[in-house]
Amino acid sequence: MEKETISKLKDSLEEIRIKYNEYKKAKNKKEKESIINRLTILKNSLISRYDLMKYNLYIKSESYNTENFLFDVDNIILKLKLENDEDKVSD
Repeated sequence: MEKETISKLKDSLEEIRIKYNEYKKAKNKKEKESIINRLTILKNSLISRYDLMKYNLYIKSESYNTENFLFDVDNIILKLKLENDEDKVSD
């Protein structure tokens, strides 16, 4: 994955992180349900847009847990950055 794409992935992940923080602060059930629906859409979009199953086969089935999802995507980003750095060294 290119450096620019990794940066966009990171920005998209930050949007999910912000929405998850909103969920944790939400007071009523209706507001929480609305945020959960939005989080589900954002996570599924992120998985498909950046083809994250290529890097973690189980990410889609485990995406119901937002904290684990954030951790998994952070790990993918870290791995991709390391791969890009190694590519630069070998060139």
